[in-house]
Amino acid sequence: MEINHEDVGNEQIISFLYCKDEMSIGIYYDIFDNPEEINNIKYPSDYLDTSKIEINGYPAIVLKEDGQFTLSYARDNVLLSIYTVNVPYEECDKIIESIK
Repeated sequence: MEINHEDVGNEQIISFLYCKDEMSIGIYYDIFDNPEEINNIKYPSDYLDTSKIEINGYPAIVLKEDGQFTLSYARDNVLLSIYTVNVPYEECDKIIESIK
C-alpha cells in the first residue's frame, strides 16, 4: 500500500493506492479551501458507461469501461475519487454502498 499527501496551495490531496496481482484500487481525497472550486472539476466524456447516482443525498458520477471503474463524489469541500483497474464491478458497487 502506498499513501501520499500533497499540498498544492488551495487544496490538499491525500491518496491511497493498493495493488495486488493485476488489480489496483486508488482512493483520492481532494480537500479544497474553497468548496466552490469543486464545480470546476471536469470529467472525461469518452467513457461508454457513465451514470449519475446519489450517495448520502449528494450527486456522484460513475464511469465504467474496459475493466476500469471511476467514482467521483463531492461533498462540501471534499472530492472523493476512487479509481480501480481489473476489480470486478460487483466489488466496486460494494465500495460505493460502504461510503458513509
